[in-house]
Amino acid sequence: MAKGKGSDFVEEAHEHAEHNINPYYWFNRVDRFQHAKWLSDLAFSPIEALVFSIALVFTLVVIIIDKSWGLFVFLFIPLAIFWFLSLIRAIKFFEMRRQSKNTQPIKPKERKKKLPKRRKDYGRD
Repeated sequence: MAKGKGSDFVEEAHEHAEHNINPYYWFNRVDRFQHAKWLSDLAFSPIEALVFSIALVFTLVVIIIDKSWGLFVFLFIPLAIFWFLSLIRAIKFFEMRRQSKNTQPIKPKERKKKLPKRRKDYGRD
């Protein structure tokens, strides 16, 4: 939708307004808004990973002090799973950011030089 026909922002906003009533119209469609939402979600993933890291450290300290395995099973393991998933998302974000910096700028096409017109009697005996 966004890449195929090269639509602009106004056309997509108008299409959203027309098809706002039917939620199934947007099923399995990726447009500029959806792509921007995905990128912003990935941009916050390093912050999520940091918050989960701090929560894991505090939970580990509480587990060591109280010496309770119930807290380990019900609190530490789910936090560790969410931390691992957010860490994968943060790595993906930094990888995408690195790849976007490595892309070469697109060179404009070179125009053909205009040749001078031939004389009318060119090629005649």
